[in-house]
Amino acid sequence: MTSLSAPRNGAICNPGSIAGLTLVELLISILLGAVLSLAVSGVYLESVRNFMVENEMAKLQENGRFSLNLLRKEFSQAGFFAGVRALESPTPHTVSSDCVGSGNWALNTKIPLEFINNANETLTAPFVTSAGVALDCLNSSDLVKGTDVLTVKRTAGGYALKDGVYPDGARAKSGQWYLRVDNHSDNHFWVNQRSSKFPATDVTANSGVDYWAYFARIFYIRNYSHTLSDGIPTLCVEALSGGASPGIMRSQCFIEGVEDMQIEFGLDSNFDSAPDVFTDTLLGHELAHIVVARIYLLMRSVVEVPGVARERTYELGGKTVVRSDRYLRHIVSSTVALPNIRLAMGRE
Repeated sequence: MTSLSAPRNGAICNPGSIAGLTLVELLISILLGAVLSLAVSGVYLESVRNFMVENEMAKLQENGRFSLNLLRKEFSQAGFFAGVRALESPTPHTVSSDCVGSGNWALNTKIPLEFINNANETLTAPFVTSAGVALDCLNSSDLVKGTDVLTVKRTAGGYALKDGVYPDGARAKSGQWYLRVDNHSDNHFWVNQRSSKFPATDVTANSGVDYWAYFARIFYIRNYSHTLSDGIPTLCVEALSGGASPGIMRSQCFIEGVEDMQIEFGLDSNFDSAPDVFTDTLLGHELAHIVVARIYLLMRSVVEVPGVARERTYELGGKTVVRSDRYLRHIVSSTVALPNIRLAMGRE
């Protein structure tokens, strides 16, 4: 029979052989865990911030490109009226809600481009253009202070009806204003189209009748997008529209995040088609000398981005803008030729 004996040196009952962490070791473990957690949290937060920065910057660049393309198209076609040189303005119709008191500014093509430099600096209205026209459809409380305002009148670059024939897939647009031209451009007058079809007598092959969609627009920067309190600067336009009445100027907004618009005009004083001087204070008599325009847009993110709060300076041509907040910003610019202004003003 095997006898039981006491464990040697008390190995089984020795408390020291099963002891846990000491208080110091426990505190060190907690500290290391906290440091590791903070590091992981920091990496996560930084990745979130980087994603926000990249996402907002991508939006800025996309909106900037879209804005520039929109304005470049308007500039390049400003003063184009169905290809007719020195168009003698058809008798202007009085629209029910124009941008000036007389009610016939929108359909008067004598001055195809007007400009206001740094509008709303004094928070007063109406705003007087380079041609001396007071635009009373713009609300001083809506415009971003110190931004430029541009008006453009033109027809579309392509016809809606040519010699009595529709282009492929084209139709008349109800509510659209058209310039109707016939007899090799000798006769022209305004048409406020009320249906999706032009008159049957015009829509006949070899009729000699052309229709060109007409646009009168005022571009400006509004200090909100959808509601007065959202604070999102937005590129907007007052545009001639149809509707049930003979025509109205109606507000439309295109692109959020356009915080400032500055425009400089290149003037050709000796008519050699090359700009001799650039100016941001266009005068009425200088309109016929414009050959190019420089467009500067300051784009701003719609939301604030953490970690970008610092003072930054932006150069928009001759204007310096200083900002210190949490919004991302980006400048886009372009130079565009204005080939139709001289023809519209009766100069080669």
